[in-house]
Amino acid sequence: MKRIKVLHVLTGFSGESPLFNQVIQGLDTTTYRHIVCYLSGPVPPDTDLRKAGFDVRELPYTRKDTHIFRFGIVRFLREIIKNEGVAIIHAHRRKPTNYALMAVMGIKGVKIISTIHGTNISRTFTRKLVNRLLWPRLDKIVGVTEAVRQDILTCNAWFPLDRTAVINNGINIDTYARPGISRAASRKLFGFPANDCWLWGSVGYLRYEKGHDILLNAWTLGRFGKIGGRLAIAGSGELLSDLKESAKKLKISGEVQFLGKVRDIPKFLAGLDGFVFPSRREGFGLALVEAMAAGLPVVASATGGISEILEGLHKDGQAILVPPEQPEALAEAMSKVMGWNTLHLKASKEAHQKRAITFDTKFMLEETDRLYKKLSGIPQEHFKISGSP
Repeated sequence: MKRIKVLHVLTGFSGESPLFNQVIQGLDTTTYRHIVCYLSGPVPPDTDLRKAGFDVRELPYTRKDTHIFRFGIVRFLREIIKNEGVAIIHAHRRKPTNYALMAVMGIKGVKIISTIHGTNISRTFTRKLVNRLLWPRLDKIVGVTEAVRQDILTCNAWFPLDRTAVINNGINIDTYARPGISRAASRKLFGFPANDCWLWGSVGYLRYEKGHDILLNAWTLGRFGKIGGRLAIAGSGELLSDLKESAKKLKISGEVQFLGKVRDIPKFLAGLDGFVFPSRREGFGLALVEAMAAGLPVVASATGGISEILEGLHKDGQAILVPPEQPEALAEAMSKVMGWNTLHLKASKEAHQKRAITFDTKFMLEETDRLYKKLSGIPQEHFKISGSP
């Protein structure tokens, strides 16, 4: 069988994306030939995909250049599509989707998929108008949760339901369930307090949507530092200095550690007692699933994909969902979890890890494989992922 050529179009390169790399490296290489194209560079020569021999390209623009419309991007993408004989374009996020749709105009036979990771992407009249003009050419819009799909359909009511799908993001469950480090060793590695301290953690980019300011206010209200609690926040972003200043003003600087970007999240999670996820809005919440796989009790905002992922655990009393942007409710929930006895914590760990299994990478790969082959007209009995017989 001739390999299916898939062109992946992404925004500017900003570091390795294990989530995306799993798709490229996990799908059967005898079935697919992937071309990965970033709208802006530079892309280092030693990235995981390039070292593995995959075709990774970058357009001659900086991230700043792409803040305004660039017709050159359309031209470059169009050349790749025609010269390489691309069968499927998989655009990841909104901007790459629109550029890909313009690039394929007048070219017959190319299927186009758009994966949307967040909610509220069609928030303005201009965006809705652009969607109405370009999106009719899309063969499938994929939301990473049902919440994302419903948000797309709500904001673009004209788009056909049967041309939408849900494919959950996936992680390597074993990496987080078996991090290869003890709780004590993790705490020593990251400079956390000793084992007698209840340690909360949070992971995410430090930007407004992630709600870390809400978390700091909740921490202050709960007076968790006064009872020996500590908070560790892993992540980088534009709000780092603002959050540090807020912690100083709230007089909790000695109780909160800002770790910046942490490369080994499984080892970070291994040292925690609980995980808090205070997002204002969230399409999926990959860090949330990682914490679940690590067996941590979770307190999180009931918004977007978070509610979908945690709803069953919340109903069973093994996790707690709170309304977004309510630090009082967040503090109350965190205090409640800290009061759980050993049996409750054990049951919570088991329930979280059982739920996390449903987000294993293999399911994401199987669904992606199925979608690609359905659009290519390949019978289901030929479905195969990398490493399968």
